[in-house]
Amino acid sequence: MKKITLIVLAAALAGCGGISSVPYVEPAQSAGTAKVRVITNSTVYGNSIPSHCMPKVWQKMAEAGRQTEQGRVSEKYPQFPLQPKKVGGMPDRKAPKLMKVPPQIVRSEGMNVEVETEYLVPTNAPFLVSTNGIFLGNTNSFCPRASSAFDLEAGASYEIVVGMQYIPTVAGSTLMCPMMVRKLLPAEQDSKRLPLIVTPKPPPTETCSS
Repeated sequence: MKKITLIVLAAALAGCGGISSVPYVEPAQSAGTAKVRVITNSTVYGNSIPSHCMPKVWQKMAEAGRQTEQGRVSEKYPQFPLQPKKVGGMPDRKAPKLMKVPPQIVRSEGMNVEVETEYLVPTNAPFLVSTNGIFLGNTNSFCPRASSAFDLEAGASYEIVVGMQYIPTVAGSTLMCPMMVRKLLPAEQDSKRLPLIVTPKPPPTETCSS
C-alpha cells in the first residue's frame, strides 16, 4: 500500500454520512469579495460561515469529470461546472497540473481529470472549503473528506487546490492530499515573490440549526 501523507494544510475530517449540496452562488458584486481559482481532481465545496457553524447544505464549486485516454469526455460522469467560469483580472495560474485519478468503478468511462474554474467569494466571514475526498482506483489509498476555514481579503486573488497528487521524494514518490489556499500577487510583484500560503483554521464543530 502506498504511503499517504495528509499535508498540514488539509484539516479535520468531517462526518462520514451523506451531504446535501447545491451549485455555488456568487455574492453580489457590490459586497466585499475576493477572486478565487478552484482547481481539483476531486470535489470542492465553498461556504461563507458568518455563524461559525457547519452548513447543512454545501455549495458545490467544482467536481472533476472523467475522460478516456482518447480524450472522450464521459457523459455519465461530467465535470462541474460543465462550462468553467473566468473572472476578469485574475492573475495567471501558479499551481501545477493535478494527476489523473483512476476511479473505483466503471473504469471504461475514463479517469478523473482536474477541473479549473473561477468565482467571486464573500470576505465578510471565514470561507469554509470542503471536499468529499477521493479513492485511488481499487487500492487502499485515498484522500479523506476534509474541511478548513480561511480568512480571505476583499479585492485579493487566490488559488484553491484540493485533491490528490503524487509528490517526488528521495525514496520515489508520496501520495499527498492537498487542501491549500494561496494568495496570488499582482503581475508587477509576481516575478519577485512566491504566492503566499493562507493559514487554515479548524472547521466548526457544530452544525448550523438552519
